[in-house]
Amino acid sequence: MKIVYLGNYNSSENLKGPEKVAKRLFHFMNELNINVVFLEYYFKFYPDFNQFNRLFGKKVINENPKILRLGLINLLLFLKKERPDIIHIVTYQRFIIIYLSIKSFFKSRLVTTMHGLLAYETKKLRNPKSKFGLWKDSLLEQLIIKKSDLLVLLSENHFETASKYYNVSRNKTIIIPNGIDKEYVDCRKKINKIGNRKIIFYNGTVYELKGIDKFFQALKKVKKKDYKIYITGHKPEITINKDGPIEFVGFLDSNSLNNILKEVDIFVSTSKFEPFSLFAVESMAAGLILIVSNKVGMHNYIEHGKNGFIYDFNSPEQLSTLLNYVLFEKHNLDLISNEAKKIYEILRWENVAKKYYTQYERLCKN
Repeated sequence: MKIVYLGNYNSSENLKGPEKVAKRLFHFMNELNINVVFLEYYFKFYPDFNQFNRLFGKKVINENPKILRLGLINLLLFLKKERPDIIHIVTYQRFIIIYLSIKSFFKSRLVTTMHGLLAYETKKLRNPKSKFGLWKDSLLEQLIIKKSDLLVLLSENHFETASKYYNVSRNKTIIIPNGIDKEYVDCRKKINKIGNRKIIFYNGTVYELKGIDKFFQALKKVKKKDYKIYITGHKPEITINKDGPIEFVGFLDSNSLNNILKEVDIFVSTSKFEPFSLFAVESMAAGLILIVSNKVGMHNYIEHGKNGFIYDFNSPEQLSTLLNYVLFEKHNLDLISNEAKKIYEILRWENVAKKYYTQYERLCKN
């Protein structure tokens, strides 16, 4: 079986969620001794980008596992010559529109992992940089839905929302969650004592979806103020005093995230739409106490009160109650933390990669 991954391969570890999934999945497929190649395009942000390379460039980024950077013409010629059994779109990139437009000339089965839902998310952008760019993104997603032989969604929440915008068939859809890196296991040992507890909140990029206003609304009803909050992601439109109880830490690379997770006790997500939340399951594996809304896709992995907490997105009062409960009441959060860590054995990358491989085999047999 020959497999080709299409997308953006970020060689650093300063990774966005989709980039991390693409990179981990590719490398774990290689560890399963699968014949897999990662093809990426000559993006404008590369130093050797020019108009010639944009079409005809070719650069070997890595020999084993094989990672190639190709201009558009060479990329299409490679796919035609190698005739892979599976082409897997692992990150949304606009260059893929050209391949999707002429997909009928290729015999490969097409798999796409949908990390989000542009039809919904782009409507929440306050100041889109380019309407033409948004149109291309919309076209890409429409072609992906239409042309893919298998769509991989991340949760039932993801499927239900996608179904409101597209004719997404259960027959060509599979739900496979994201995986967890081993480095998060045993990141923490014990929850801080009452009065020293710390919370982390991810404000994302499309931050209107993250519900930070609901978070601050709930905090007003917390009985005491003896806690520390770290906000990651997009800077919220509020005044933050770095020396106060709330500190904005921006977007974090893997090392910075690991360091802060060693100090933090509680992960809070008030998202209005979250297909899965890689950050949440990584925090869970590190032993943090999760409080997430029922709109967060990974909430199906939480048993309320046993390995974390779930509240109704439409009930900020429930969020306030839970914050008071985990911040200041007398109970053994270490038991919940230990239960939370068990998520790693379920969602370790080896297990997730095997789920993908099972689907590749099924497609090749049909």
